[in-house]
Amino acid sequence: MGILEDKFSKISGGRILDVGTGGGSFIPMFTDLFKEYTEIIGIDSNEKAIKMSQESFRQENIRFICMDAAKMSFEDGSMDTVCISNTLHHLPNYEEVLKEMYRVLKPGGLFIINEMFCDNQTKKQLSHVYIHHLCAEIDTIVGNYHGSTFKKQEIIYIAKQVGIKVEDIFEYSTAEEQQAELNADEEREILDSCFDAMDKSLERIKGTKQYTSIKNRINSLRQRLYEVGFMSATELVVLGRK
Repeated sequence: MGILEDKFSKISGGRILDVGTGGGSFIPMFTDLFKEYTEIIGIDSNEKAIKMSQESFRQENIRFICMDAAKMSFEDGSMDTVCISNTLHHLPNYEEVLKEMYRVLKPGGLFIINEMFCDNQTKKQLSHVYIHHLCAEIDTIVGNYHGSTFKKQEIIYIAKQVGIKVEDIFEYSTAEEQQAELNADEEREILDSCFDAMDKSLERIKGTKQYTSIKNRINSLRQRLYEVGFMSATELVVLGRK
């Protein structure tokens, strides 16, 4: 049994709110691993992401709403579980969003923060971190806020500042867990895909003063990471109660 299944299979989620849901990538954690749940609501301010999620999830008890997470329309204490996954570093106002999540969570409800972190990673995992940070720079140049990933202790500090009673902190997608699953060819394919996406992103900043510098950095990073290999960065989960 994996650590996520071990931790989540005991949880009855009730009414679940997934904040910054994007394409709904964290929702299978609830549907596949939670002991039970009654409803899942995913919110995001990006209409395109919401439409994509609506196409992907057709279950009656899963729905998606385009909404500003810093100004939710839900009533106080209306959610049994609130979750934010790999979204904190996309939010310039994450403190306001976390306060809103706390507001809509009922007393005793479950608060979940899931984030990849940038420190204490292996060389192969740093490939993921470096690619992510360079993509964040490109997003920033075109006017979309995208911060670098936090360090592990920063995420824990942020969680504690919300005011929740932290019950558990654990990591998954560790290098040890991934070691048996990846081979050199698969790592190369993943890197090819990542750099193809970065090349497409580079076109978004064509004509800017940063274009040549970013292009050169992508080429240098490409050469280095093909030598090192690739693994996903380890992710941190903080579970707490209101």
